[in-house]
Amino acid sequence: VIFLDIPLQHSVVEGILSAAAILSLVLCAVFLLKARQAPGLYGWRLPAGLDWLTVLPAALIGAAAGGIWIPGSLGHIQGLHNPSEVTASALLLLPATVEIFFRGLILGDLATRLPIQKSGGRWFVSWPAFVSAALYALMFLLFLSPTSGQLQTSQGFVSVLGAVVFGIALGVARERSESVIAPILLHWLCAAALL
Repeated sequence: VIFLDIPLQHSVVEGILSAAAILSLVLCAVFLLKARQAPGLYGWRLPAGLDWLTVLPAALIGAAAGGIWIPGSLGHIQGLHNPSEVTASALLLLPATVEIFFRGLILGDLATRLPIQKSGGRWFVSWPAFVSAALYALMFLLFLSPTSGQLQTSQGFVSVLGAVVFGIALGVARERSESVIAPILLHWLCAAALL
């Protein structure tokens, strides 16, 4: 996949945001259908306890390394550049959609077959948290523009590694809290901290 570094016109940006909003609605509808059948499995409940907040430093490190897609992050510098102003709705919509997809649907589906940790139990990185983080990093890698040279290659590697760390931290938060709300809040906190 090759991305061209050309300025996007306002109508193209609006079209992209509209498509993202439609995709978000579809993913939320699928999530709600699945979560109604097994609320605990997909994280459709309020967070249990507050021990999930202990992963905030790891999430911030992963986000600062480029594992989050906001203006000023290493991941944004490496990828497509949008000259238009980032709207507040995009900053709220994108993290919520990403977390519903990766930590709600994917982690929930994997948790039907593989064990996850529970609030108050021992701390570990489960296979569902790791696989959802790896898929998040893979999606992240697809949006990095091809680069040449040692500096850009190392920055891309750091961004993907940051995405894995960020994804694992949010996966652990999802499992510890038994709620998809926790990783959404952490994603928003990390985005706000980097802004």
